[in-house]
Amino acid sequence: MLQLKIIAVTVNLYKTNRIGKMKNILDKEELTKKGKTIYRKLQPKFKKDKGKIVAIEIESGDYFIGEDELEAAKKARGKSPDKIFVFFRIGYPAVHKLRKGCLI
Repeated sequence: MLQLKIIAVTVNLYKTNRIGKMKNILDKEELTKKGKTIYRKLQPKFKKDKGKIVAIEIESGDYFIGEDELEAAKKARGKSPDKIFVFFRIGYPAVHKLRKGCLI
């Protein structure tokens, strides 16, 4: 069984209401759960894209693949600028990895 240790990088967890106050529209656990569910369903489509980043819009299931997070985010934001996305590295358990000696 594939264990996903990912965790979604979000672009926008808050929206501004009419008065201009920010309100939380989705908690992290719900966002992560929805993102993982959609990613698992889409995984067979991503076999040729191992190592690339996929940005998934959690309401519609639309996805955008890029070589890195920035490319995937630009594609996603170009089509859906006000939506929430989760990011996964295709075929890997995490989007990023930290190695000893990486920190400045």
